[in-house]
Amino acid sequence: MGMAQWRVKWKTGNQTPGAIGKFALTLNSTVSGRPLNQLIDQDGPGEGINYISDDSRPYYLVVDSSDLDWTVTVEQSINSAAAQ
Repeated sequence: MGMAQWRVKWKTGNQTPGAIGKFALTLNSTVSGRPLNQLIDQDGPGEGINYISDDSRPYYLVVDSSDLDWTVTVEQSINSAAAQ
């Protein structure tokens, strides 16, 4: 197995008036179900880009959010040296 790399773009906004919105994104193993990496832990509106490198295996994302709208985009990079 090789290494997998991703770029995670995220944005939160439209916070509920009078509330402190929460947004958390965790990378979990599909095989065991256990959390592998806390990618984002955001209070209130914000945005960012996170980069992840890990062993190539099946994953899934868990979103835990309240009082915010959110978007997440995950893009996997292709290792050009491995593709040749």
